[in-house]
Amino acid sequence: MQDESTTPLKLFFRKKWVRIALIADAVVVLVIVIMLIIDSMKTAVLELNIVPLDSQISVNGNTGYSNGKYRMFPGVYEVELNYPGMESKKITVDLSHKDAALTSTFLSGDDDFYHYRLKEHYDDFVALSKIASANHNQTTDYDISAESFIADFQRNYYLFTTQLPATYSEYGDDGKMTKYVTVRSNDDCEITLCLSAVIFSEEDKPIVKNLLEGKGFNVKDFEIEYDIY
Repeated sequence: MQDESTTPLKLFFRKKWVRIALIADAVVVLVIVIMLIIDSMKTAVLELNIVPLDSQISVNGNTGYSNGKYRMFPGVYEVELNYPGMESKKITVDLSHKDAALTSTFLSGDDDFYHYRLKEHYDDFVALSKIASANHNQTTDYDISAESFIADFQRNYYLFTTQLPATYSEYGDDGKMTKYVTVRSNDDCEITLCLSAVIFSEEDKPIVKNLLEGKGFNVKDFEIEYDIY
């Protein structure tokens, strides 16, 4: 009869590596249970909707946040927003049990929206237009300068695609052309609203301004590249 103290099963569990593996497994299970318990205590939700879309976002000094929803513990959080060349913002959010808070705002450079004029940042402009207006829920104070910029940009973009090219010319008594100005969109610029103007001389630049303003453009919102014919 085999001694029970030396059965294969008991011999197996007497091995040191087996006991270590069992302890490690128990520790892993314990950690998972603790994490689940801690996660279940995150009963609040913080939603971030920040423009520019790739802004640097930190919450209570912890980096790595981006736009989206996060389960949080109830408490007070300081959300800090940064983007190169723009003014940073700090927003305090107080989350209660089962509370959901939306932090929706945008950054700009001292009322300068140049960043949003660039073709490579057109997605940021679209996102800005969705939150920076009177009828949207901004976390920060309503900014009339942002809405004005958006309105001008959208109006100019419509004119940009429907009213160009534009041409002006003058002829002398002898029938020869004395002035010629043509303005068209320029796809080579980094600015979304970029124009190319062909003129006879430097003196014809005011004609470009008058020609565009006559079609409803805000000339100050455009980059104009001149080519002397």
